[in-house]
Amino acid sequence: MKNFQKLLRLTCILVLMGVAFIPTRASAQLIIGGETSATFINGVNIDLAPIIGYKVMGFSAGVSPVAMYTASGTMSGEFSYGGRVFAEYDIWKGILVHAEFEALNTGYLNNTGIRLRNWTMGAPIGAGYEYEITKGVWFKGMVLYDALLQMDLNQSSPRANPTVRGGITYVF
Repeated sequence: MKNFQKLLRLTCILVLMGVAFIPTRASAQLIIGGETSATFINGVNIDLAPIIGYKVMGFSAGVSPVAMYTASGTMSGEFSYGGRVFAEYDIWKGILVHAEFEALNTGYLNNTGIRLRNWTMGAPIGAGYEYEITKGVWFKGMVLYDALLQMDLNQSSPRANPTVRGGITYVF
């Protein structure tokens, strides 16, 4: 847990330092909004996440707290919580690539049927499309694949691949 907290602090400091050293003519823009994602593979997995970050010349980075609800055959009605740091880059005319690191405190049933909680890590990556609805308001949709989900990290992640995520952001 201490290693995770150190990693999260270091990541946030690096993102903030990167934004601080951006030249003023690059005109960094504050972005706020929210995203939701859903997966219906082996049950239901829905998350809600407000976001805050900066956008500079096609590159976006920020942080997001996450609240997730998971229901499946082995887990009924479990809530998870945590956070993520993300980065996106606009490739061409609204097409973007997305990468993030997230940590979720999630519940699971062990071999004896006892409900326990632990921290699980994820690294969803993928591509998407964003469209400006009106001046400064953007709709974004993406498909993500969690690269850490398939590795044997002795985790019981509530995630399933792929994840479809969408949301609305406002660029100041």
